[in-house]
Amino acid sequence: MSFLSIFATVLWWMLVGFVAGTIAHEAGHCAAAALTSLPIRKVRIGAGEVWLRTRLGAAELELRMVPLGGFVWITADRKTSRSRLVLFMLGGIAANSALLGAVLWLEHVLPRAYEDALAGFGIAQVALITGSLIPLWGRAFGIRFANDAMQVLLLLRGRHTLDVHLTYEDLLAHYTPGRSPRMTEASHGLREQITSGRLWFDQDARRQALETIQAELGGTVMSPEERLLALDLLISRALILRDPVFCDHLGDWERQIAELDPDGALTASTRGAVLVELGQFAAGKLVLERVARPDFNPYDPFEAMDHIMVQSFIARAEGALGAPHAGRHRLVDVRRAIRHNQAYEWLRPLVERIDRELIAGRYDSPAAPASAADASAAS
Repeated sequence: MSFLSIFATVLWWMLVGFVAGTIAHEAGHCAAAALTSLPIRKVRIGAGEVWLRTRLGAAELELRMVPLGGFVWITADRKTSRSRLVLFMLGGIAANSALLGAVLWLEHVLPRAYEDALAGFGIAQVALITGSLIPLWGRAFGIRFANDAMQVLLLLRGRHTLDVHLTYEDLLAHYTPGRSPRMTEASHGLREQITSGRLWFDQDARRQALETIQAELGGTVMSPEERLLALDLLISRALILRDPVFCDHLGDWERQIAELDPDGALTASTRGAVLVELGQFAAGKLVLERVARPDFNPYDPFEAMDHIMVQSFIARAEGALGAPHAGRHRLVDVRRAIRHNQAYEWLRPLVERIDRELIAGRYDSPAAPASAADASAAS
């Protein structure tokens, strides 16, 4: 065979190996999750447009057009054993290692005519294993993601998402300081929306979530604390993702929050951020500066998220009011706060967007600020 023919064969089987290795990698995570009794919520294989979405028991399976890359989403919290989590994270590497072992065995069994194909397939497994064993950050949708080795490292350093994980009950209790929260039948659907990662990546899922939550908010079942949690969920997604369908409701949601929490004891930072986002820079900055604190506890998600959001939107207001350098300096502190824990990486796209606005000197609002202006006059 000519060199070009050998090269083409190896290259083709490398591609096949990457596809097979990707599927095996995620299957390895699933097998490890099953062995360690970690509930699987979602399995995604591939990138690009969704080709198939179905359910396998309690888990959602999503196959995309380009069968490279993926993840397995599990249910875990701060009480989950670290050893179980490490085994789950190493499951993908174990599966690729098994495929590589099979390739090495087949080299001694199959005729030499197959050696180029096996070489290409094996190189793909080595690449996948190496890419998983070296602690690295990847990026998708503007958000940094840790690979398997980095996840283990974050666990050992106490900077993993699970180190600041709050249950639904914990989240709801934030809106009822001093008493137990009251859950209604709306809590089941709200819990599903909060724990679903699809809101970040899937526009159709966001539309469905918006319809579901808006319908609940329009009814009479939800308790006040459930309403505040639901509104905070919707507003945070609108501010971070700038989905136009969400942003069109920002003013109305800010008004509803103001009615539920008139003194702003629980939601001042959210209301101030909405005002800044909608172009009410001076009013929003005034609200945010009242609740801004120089220090925060990085292991308290509410404190950390509040600090990041407050400082980010004060920075945006400063830029719009003629002090972009002060705003960019404030974002240095915000990025430092994000690095405290992987959970706060979800806020990085927001920070980068505000930084771009400060550099360009343009602060376009995503929706008309009329209703928010009315609310700010009352605050």
